[in-house]
Amino acid sequence: MPFAGAYVPPKRSAAAVEGIAMLKAGAPAQKSGRSGKPHATTFRLSDDEQKLSWDGAGLGKLNVLKGERYVRVSSFLELLVGHESAVFQRSGSAAAASNMHLSLSLVLSQALPARPSSMSDVRSEVVGSAPSERETLDITCDDEESFGLWVAALRALMAEVRDAQFREAELDADGKPIPLPESDSALPPPPMPGASSLDVVDPAAQAE
Repeated sequence: MPFAGAYVPPKRSAAAVEGIAMLKAGAPAQKSGRSGKPHATTFRLSDDEQKLSWDGAGLGKLNVLKGERYVRVSSFLELLVGHESAVFQRSGSAAAASNMHLSLSLVLSQALPARPSSMSDVRSEVVGSAPSERETLDITCDDEESFGLWVAALRALMAEVRDAQFREAELDADGKPIPLPESDSALPPPPMPGASSLDVVDPAAQAE
């Protein structure tokens, strides 16, 4: 019986391949802090393509590895293009507005609010202050070429993570691939109208 087989990631576009190589080599860009103020840093994608790190400060409450800040690629929920995040909207400067077409934001799963444990928690959230904004990694690229490579690379990485998660959902309780249904080509041909199953002629025998 055939099985689903080993996971094969989706084919990457030429732009995605080039963008991922750029990130692995180190990509300079502007990172906006929580106040919206940008500062220069260098982003790097790990060789195993599991982590995106950067030099300097910011989002330190998430992860710190040997002086670098990083987020896991598997934590990327959504890619926003332009100044859609709350961080970018707080900047409000003319210089920031001129770079809108070079800006992107990654919405991160680490910032999702915890699920309320009771209805009283739900009521307190509704009556209390506004819900906390989503945590984002806000980046402004140096030029249109690097922006296009960033977007292509991030979209490819996110698609591969989601595809791998979907494939994992197809495994059984023992971690084995769920068998695929038998191919219709392996089944005998249906009997002709008015003929019994004994009257079905084997095509291979008929050819002899």
